[in-house]
Amino acid sequence: MQAYRVWSTWKDEPDDDAMVSAAFELHQRAQAIADQANTEHAQAVGPNPKCHYVVREETIPRDFTFQGKLDRVVMVFLGEDAVTTDLSKFTGS
Repeated sequence: MQAYRVWSTWKDEPDDDAMVSAAFELHQRAQAIADQANTEHAQAVGPNPKCHYVVREETIPRDFTFQGKLDRVVMVFLGEDAVTTDLSKFTGS
């Protein structure tokens, strides 16, 4: 399934991008988190911060490597639900 996740990005270190743990079915839910994170970060460090939060689309489940170990993203918040759903057994398109 397609999902949206917030990533922290660095203007001077693009290889150090990091994903926020939660993924969302709805773009507007991820965008609300990115907007809030950008606001709070700018308040903490001042104008023109080096870190910026953006929303990226991805397919879930998906494999990735973290600290040299293979892992799998399987959790996503569906719709407006407040509870995560385990999609590790998801087989649809």
